[in-house]
Amino acid sequence: MASFLDLSTLLTLAENAYHTMRILFINICVAVVALVTIRAQSSEANDSSGEQQSNEVQHFLETDEGKKMLNLMNKHLQDSLVYLYTSKQYDSQYWERPGMAKYLKELSDNQWEEGLDTLKKYMQRGGKIDDFRGKVNVNAKGQLHSSKRENKYSKLQQTFNKIHRDSSNKFKLRNRLISKTCTQDAEICHYLEEGLTKEAEKMYEVKQHQIIASGLISTGVGLNLFDASL
Repeated sequence: MASFLDLSTLLTLAENAYHTMRILFINICVAVVALVTIRAQSSEANDSSGEQQSNEVQHFLETDEGKKMLNLMNKHLQDSLVYLYTSKQYDSQYWERPGMAKYLKELSDNQWEEGLDTLKKYMQRGGKIDDFRGKVNVNAKGQLHSSKRENKYSKLQQTFNKIHRDSSNKFKLRNRLISKTCTQDAEICHYLEEGLTKEAEKMYEVKQHQIIASGLISTGVGLNLFDASL
């Protein structure tokens, strides 16, 4: 009974922490967007020579296809939040996977930067803040659920499966955007292609981790060593 109460208390504290962290993330996002918007508008005012090009790109960004850049931004921010929460779970005494916690924390930071970078590019090239407000929808939670019936050793594989699916979805979204932008704006096309290369590398890395974790599900010691190598 004591261990059950301890676990219940731990889950309650984790839930409270989740809500607090979510509010903090959204507040930071709003503040950063405001800063990006101010800088983008200031840059546009000081660069009258690029006004015609900016108007042409803005026209594209106002289309349904152009606004999908915000879908990419939202996906990066959403994944960042999920990885952050899941990282905290893996770092707890219940799961005890410090290597995976560190890996996810670094991945969360990377996804956050990618999301803000996508937003910055969108705003610099004439995107509208009202479109951002309508598209952003960050609502996430940790992936891990504690249950006596669950196999704790399978969690690493499941998490890597999720990361690989996320990466694959972002890769496909970038590909669709590239097919639409490269005939209209070379600079945005180049930006998206650079991100596509990085996404492909991430998919390959995660796939290797996924295969290794899958082969070690039945070996606790092996998983411990694998976790330590992350």
